[in-house]
Order: sequence, then structure tokens, then C-alpha cells
Amino acid sequence: MKLLFLGTVSATPTRSRNVSATAIQPSGQKHWYPMDCGEAASIKS
Repeated sequence: MKLLFLGTVSATPTRSRNVSATAIQPSGQKHWYPMDCGEAASIKS
């Protein structure tokens, strides 16, 4: 299993930084799954 930290900033987003999020990739799979994502973590302005 792979673990990827997508952001570790804080719980409050700013114009230049988004909320924290983590993704996992199970062994033997090609897809990543977001876990413990902050609100609107997938939105990038």
C-alpha cells in the first residue's frame, strides 16, 4: 500500500493553499483513493 500526503497545511484554506488531504493506493492496484480529505479538497481555483 502506498500513502500520499496531498497537503498538510491546515484546516482553513487560503488563496494559495488548500485544506489537507491524504490518498492511498492499495497494493497491486493503479487507482488512488482519497482519504481524510478536508472540505472542497478536490477544488482548485
